[in-house]
Amino acid sequence: VRDTLVARQHELHGGAGLGGAIAAATAACEDGISRIDKLALPDQPEQAADVLAEGARITLRRARKALDKAGSRGDADDFHDLRKAAKTHGMHLSLLGRLWPTPIKARRKAVDELGEKLGELHDVFVLRTLLD
Repeated sequence: VRDTLVARQHELHGGAGLGGAIAAATAACEDGISRIDKLALPDQPEQAADVLAEGARITLRRARKALDKAGSRGDADDFHDLRKAAKTHGMHLSLLGRLWPTPIKARRKAVDELGEKLGELHDVFVLRTLLD
């Protein structure tokens, strides 16, 4: 088992695909920076609140879909998607933390813990696949 895991580690992080993965990550970061440079946010508090509320609505809708899918199918990818949704929600909560620190702090902690547990579950799925 150890030899298989070591070989997989080398494939993922030391093989020919590493350069491509680095290039893709770099391109994604550069794209994000260019989008931030073009971003125009409203100055009015009511409009800014609308932007935050819409972002929260979209994020929670994605999380609900991921939760439903994980509950109904239970595939490794479903739980991975649920973890990504939890992480995204956690980042959104960090943006809201300055506006409502007391209620957000507890929720953010719970969402972060959920993300960690889902990460551990995903690790088990991956290990099980490798063992098979």
